Amino acid sequence: MIQRYLLIIAAAMAAILSACSDDSLFVVEGRLADGVDRQISLSFFDGNGYKVMKTTSIDGSFRLEAVAPAYSLVSIADQDNNLLASAIVRNGDEISLKLDPAEPINSRASGNKPTEAFDAFIHDNAESIIKGDAASINAAVVEYIIGHRDSPESAALLTSVFRAAGNEVLADSLLRLLGPKARSRPLLNTFPALLASQLAVEVTANISARTLPAPGGKTMRVIPRDASLTLFAFADDDANRLDSALVLLRDITSRFPRKRLRAIHLSSVSDSISWARKAADDSTAAYDRSWNPVLVADRQWKSLAVPSRPFYVVIDSTGTQRLRTASADGVRRFVDDFLSR
Repeated sequence: MIQRYLLIIAAAMAAILSACSDDSLFVVEGRLADGVDRQISLSFFDGNGYKVMKTTSIDGSFRLEAVAPAYSLVSIADQDNNLLASAIVRNGDEISLKLDPAEPINSRASGNKPTEAFDAFIHDNAESIIKGDAASINAAVVEYIIGHRDSPESAALLTSVFRAAGNEVLADSLLRLLGPKARSRPLLNTFPALLASQLAVEVTANISARTLPAPGGKTMRVIPRDASLTLFAFADDDANRLDSALVLLRDITSRFPRKRLRAIHLSSVSDSISWARKAADDSTAAYDRSWNPVLVADRQWKSLAVPSRPFYVVIDSTGTQRLRTASADGVRRFVDDFLSR
């Protein structure tokens, strides 16, 4: 009888151990610091398409299972799509998350080496990430990839943390540094293709003179040779992004005469009346304003392959693109340096 019970217990333990080490899926278990019940989503690219799973935490705890044959970058978010944490997983992995919804940067992830290395990088560079300091973030990513060319987290850092806009050549160099063990197709996702589009010859080609719509139903002519530098600032509907672009434009055009620097705010906001009102309110500004709801798809701009907004393109008097960046500070530094020569 005792032997029978021992066999039953052994079988049960074997089943439990087998379930825990099931290499046909991965498991993510999490605990919310505030203990609040809320909807949690897990999303990732598995090499063929995006997968999204959802659950609701109970007393702040949740568990999700999914399938990822190769290393994938998993994002954990709340019901408002606020990113709470990330992990690098594949089948057989069991990830543990300690989430802080109030301060997501304080969330921690563990369970395998790539996840723990990625998590450590995020916390070691938390200050730069919170500030959005692209230069510091990129420098840290470069240093890490050079020292960990075959690590999956290097690919994840390049595709999800590195600020590639305006740094496409460097991003391409880092992509080429990655060893075979780091080149998981799900981790790289569409990054190589997007990067290639930014490095295409037509993307960086000279910008010629063009005619643009202006406030009041008028048009304006933009001719590169009329100024030492011309700045094109692409913006969209988002209030915070728009404000950051306008602060830059007001600041930079107040310090240089139009012959030295001409700046054009290119807006694609959906509400033309609202845009016209804002343009009128800012009529004393020294920069020009142009509106086109399908701006980045317009034939005049489509070849530039604007990757995000706000995005800035600076050309010289010959029409040569001298700077492509999403960083307002990067624009300030470049213009100040170029025009102070």
